[in-house]
Amino acid sequence: IGNNNNKFYVIQLLKCGSKYNVWTRWGRVGEPGQNALLGPFDLEAAKKAFCKKFQDKTKNKWDNRDNFEAHHGKYDLVKLKLQEAPAAAAASGAKKKGAATKAAGKKKTVKSTLSPKLQYLLEYIFTEAKQSLTTTIDANITENGIETPLGVLSVEQVEKGEDILDRLLTTFNGKAKSKTTKLQELSSEFYTAIPHRFGRQRPPVINTLEMIKSKSDLLELMKDMVNVTKENKGALFHDDLDAKYKSLGCTVEAVGASTKEYKAVLQHVKESQEKSHGNVFVKVVNVYKVNRTQDRKAFNKKIGNDTRLYHGSRISNWVGLLSRGILLPKVVVSMGVKRTDPGWLGHGIYFGNADTAAGYAGEGKKGTAFMLAVNVALGKMKDYSKITYGLSSPPKGFQSCHGVAGTQFYDDEYVVYEQNQQHIEYLIEFKR
Repeated sequence: IGNNNNKFYVIQLLKCGSKYNVWTRWGRVGEPGQNALLGPFDLEAAKKAFCKKFQDKTKNKWDNRDNFEAHHGKYDLVKLKLQEAPAAAAASGAKKKGAATKAAGKKKTVKSTLSPKLQYLLEYIFTEAKQSLTTTIDANITENGIETPLGVLSVEQVEKGEDILDRLLTTFNGKAKSKTTKLQELSSEFYTAIPHRFGRQRPPVINTLEMIKSKSDLLELMKDMVNVTKENKGALFHDDLDAKYKSLGCTVEAVGASTKEYKAVLQHVKESQEKSHGNVFVKVVNVYKVNRTQDRKAFNKKIGNDTRLYHGSRISNWVGLLSRGILLPKVVVSMGVKRTDPGWLGHGIYFGNADTAAGYAGEGKKGTAFMLAVNVALGKMKDYSKITYGLSSPPKGFQSCHGVAGTQFYDDEYVVYEQNQQHIEYLIEFKR
């Protein structure tokens, strides 16, 4: 960050017929950059040229890359998935700028067997998730998966970003004299692991709780999108809604508007708002029944006091929430008077009435938002009238915590601290 060096360097050893080439590409993240093709060589000479270039750029030996150490002023090693198409493009002497970053293959359009309502939902949530991802980090959705300037993004790389962010949060909360310098160094390390679109602007230092939370949300989105491509790497790329549906790993079914089930959901949403502050503003557009088998099987039926509550989230999160369920938060942020999803009663999963959940639900391009209706085993609740940070479990003898509306809590907030105390029942699309 200090020298505005948001740059990358790619080295590949390529077989071209009976000879070998060493291909390199370098430049600023977000730009095609320049490239060079060295050779042709025999295999031993190509290996020697590759290893020399790697050591020149990283100050590490290729043969000892498992013990790689980053050096100031040199390139760090970024681990990504094998990228299939670029090698062929480079080896054939492709002259186009950035040709080595483009994946081969054309988009395939596959006719869907799903209901029109379910097709609408999948198109909506996948488009929002992909756009959120590709406008923030320097990545494109291709047939190979999520491609960055350096290759196809992997879960391992996202986890490296999470580790850096954890260290950044620890530094932020500490009182070291060199805190500012350390935050800059860790921010540089984070942007190295997770390429962002900054153009030629200097990347900002990650030095506020809001920025840390934002980057944590980004990493969660990245991991969600990488995970849904595990079984079918082209699921995000091709116009194949059935493949996208399969990648979610759960059952989703549109509930007909004329059915008793639909009307019962509408009635509960209405009553939930009336119970809260009496202001009924959530207008249901669509209802989808959701069955995540693994969550229902794990649900602890012994706790009792099962209650339908609601959980809202940003529009880009729904691919993740449907594919892996609601997770306990990794980063809990407190921001003075500003509300955040987790935080006021510690490290738990938060639920509320329909109007409360709607407040956390961000609108998409279609002008609607989503929230979940969730069956929550509250058991015996511990009521709180004061904000209590840092909880990781309810007090002894209780199974959940309740921030009581009208005290320091404007809304009723219900928190559980075990994954198996909740399972999703419905996904509700609504307008305000």
